[in-house]
Amino acid sequence: MSQNPYAAPVSAALEPESAQDISTIPAPAAWRRWVAALIDRILVGILQVVPLGIAINLFGDEAWVGLVNLLTMFGVPWVYYAVLESSGLQATFGKLAVGLRVVDVHGERITLGQGITRGAMRSLLLNILALLALVILLDKQGRGLWDMLAKTRVVERKVLEWLEV
Repeated sequence: MSQNPYAAPVSAALEPESAQDISTIPAPAAWRRWVAALIDRILVGILQVVPLGIAINLFGDEAWVGLVNLLTMFGVPWVYYAVLESSGLQATFGKLAVGLRVVDVHGERITLGQGITRGAMRSLLLNILALLALVILLDKQGRGLWDMLAKTRVVERKVLEWLEV
């Protein structure tokens, strides 16, 4: 494998026999990814609140505040993840805290383009899932999209009825 002089050093413990395939490296425990995500979500939330607070104090106008809110809601996480994961750190602060990093399929540092793509896809998919869940609030019968597709519905069970069964 030819070494990129600008890439972060790769530890020998993480480098598989075949530098072409990193599928032999075991996946990290799910709890580590969840803890990293929680830490990152807190940090991103703080980074989102600051420009929103400034916009509220400067503009006070709902249209401008709404625009700043929209930009920070999507832009801050996108930039946070893309820049940090493609940097020499190869990780967000949450991933650093639990000992994780992001690499490409060859085990090398990702490019900024890969970071931007990864961040866009994460944001898009997570927001689509959130919007799909919001369908429950909009439907008169409180059904999610999954209920509509499966022709099902969630209803309350009376406590006494359940005890008598």
